[in-house]
Amino acid sequence: MSDDRATRSRRQVLGAIAAGTSAVVAGCGYQPGGGDLDWQESTGHNVGFGSSSNERWRSDGTHLFRIRNRSGREPASGGFEDVDGAYVTAYDSSGSTVWSGDAGSEYTGVPSIANGRVFFSLEDETVAALERSPSDDDSGGNSTDDAETAWTTDWDGPSLALSASDDLVVGVHEGGAVGFDSDSGEERFVLDLEAEPFDEIDSVAVGGEIVWVVAVDTDSSDGNDGDPDDNANTDTNNDNDDADNEDTNNDGTETSVLLGYDSAGGVVVDRSLPSTPSWLEAAGSVALVGVETSDDEDELWLIDDSGDRRERLALERASSEPIVVGETASFDAGGTISAIDTSTGERSWTTEAYTTRGDVAADSDRLYVQGTTEGMDRCGLIALDHDGEEAWTASLPTEVGCSGELFVLEDRLVVVDDGELYGFRKTSGRRFTLL
Repeated sequence: MSDDRATRSRRQVLGAIAAGTSAVVAGCGYQPGGGDLDWQESTGHNVGFGSSSNERWRSDGTHLFRIRNRSGREPASGGFEDVDGAYVTAYDSSGSTVWSGDAGSEYTGVPSIANGRVFFSLEDETVAALERSPSDDDSGGNSTDDAETAWTTDWDGPSLALSASDDLVVGVHEGGAVGFDSDSGEERFVLDLEAEPFDEIDSVAVGGEIVWVVAVDTDSSDGNDGDPDDNANTDTNNDNDDADNEDTNNDGTETSVLLGYDSAGGVVVDRSLPSTPSWLEAAGSVALVGVETSDDEDELWLIDDSGDRRERLALERASSEPIVVGETASFDAGGTISAIDTSTGERSWTTEAYTTRGDVAADSDRLYVQGTTEGMDRCGLIALDHDGEEAWTASLPTEVGCSGELFVLEDRLVVVDDGELYGFRKTSGRRFTLL
């Protein structure tokens, strides 16, 4: 991250360019549009004489978090410093560093974020939550408050792949899973595969206080012909007379089940699946499951916390896992982009007018795509309203293209590419004039 002087200098240049442009636009000033480049910042990608590995970028819609392990010697004021630990840098929508800090030990597994905190499974046999330190200055701006550890919990088991919500942090490892209270770090439950009637945990999604788990029994040979309890797991939509026959695993090799656990580890949902899902996501208390049926059809199943299947919808075979914002799940299948209302199970809209070339991101306002249309000569940004109508399109600078990761941060879209952050406008800005 550049210092404040360099940041101001770059923005003064951008302002001068905007002002200069306004002089030649019919005398009425230049109005920045959606997708226009607003700022560029360097993350300081140089790692000195040590090593920096396992770098990940995460966003909560308000801040962008750079999470990385640092080990060795890095440049510091007046020389070099020895570093060894998981380091977090949090950026806001202007590209400014809001806070940064070290967890004290390198992370293992997969970190997660929720409610402004970063959760780690650390090499020192702890699980920890890092957050911004309280500050007397609430004005925002270019504050660079240090981080503080909100809590630390001993964990002498394997490294954890963490998934977090505002209420729970769930870690999966080769022997099972463990849940922690996201506020205090208190251990809430433990799932031990040796004590469970399944062999593997395939995937986990956390929605509020419901932990959704796809579990796999790799030694199944009982020819299960339906849900574990057909009376408890009826298809309330009655959308297919053969629905129960689709909930089968008759090959005697592998049985998959969707389990829902409450915050204390109690099972509230137990429903068999026709195959091991290609992905699992959560939208509040609803599980979104991408399955392949016995007819080799790809479908989205929406299952609520009572175990009822709200709906089943056909999906394009190439559909990747959805982007979930509130009660809307957005899908990208290459040439087909669609949105589904998870509260009703209805498809809100579908379009085939765009080709996705990179990431897709979303917020409560719009869906944003790195891709192309027939009228674009190179990769750009495309914004779609929540009725599927095009809001705007914009070409990306040549050096950005569609290779970077795309995030939504409040009033800006941010692309992370090769150590650089690029901030783009989400909407049209105010008009600059010469008067």
